[in-house]
Amino acid sequence: QTNWKDETRVSKIIEQGSDYFEYLKKAGGRKVISSEMNLEAINTSEILKKDEDVKSYFVPTNGVTPLHQLEIFTDYVLADNSTVPIKGAIDILQIKEEEKTVRIADFKCSYSAHDFVKSIKNFGYCDQLSFYDYLVREWLKTYQDGKYAGYEVLPPINIVIDQKDKVPYVYEYDWKDIALAADGTRQFLYV
Repeated sequence: QTNWKDETRVSKIIEQGSDYFEYLKKAGGRKVISSEMNLEAINTSEILKKDEDVKSYFVPTNGVTPLHQLEIFTDYVLADNSTVPIKGAIDILQIKEEEKTVRIADFKCSYSAHDFVKSIKNFGYCDQLSFYDYLVREWLKTYQDGKYAGYEVLPPINIVIDQKDKVPYVYEYDWKDIALAADGTRQFLYV
């Protein structure tokens, strides 16, 4: 309203925008996304839940439980027996009760899922999965009084969805990849 005084404009913004500001406070440091981004996230979620190759990582089925955004807090013991607190949030931990296995699945969106191997090296995704492997193995020892302590930990994967084609791809890792990320090349130099 061009004919309003500045004080009137301010009071109207505060009055009519208070719901919005209350929402921002409740968001607690999280980013507010556009409705377009929200719709894209919903569509991507539906694709992942329906794709035969990856849906078991997103939708619980008989004997298969996917845990999402699993936060793990533990300590890392150094060579001198001192400890350092560490934490991480695992995108997906798939638990298969009948097979007694668990698998870490880290979800990524990529401009080109076909070039994801380059991203693995550029952004240290194998290092990330190596760290998650350590966290999960520590978590398994104590979760639900060690209920899953004897479960086999399968090699981790990345589930990557291509932004253009909206097709999910699975990138598998070998335990040697994970060991190399964890320990460097020392153990592989004299094989």
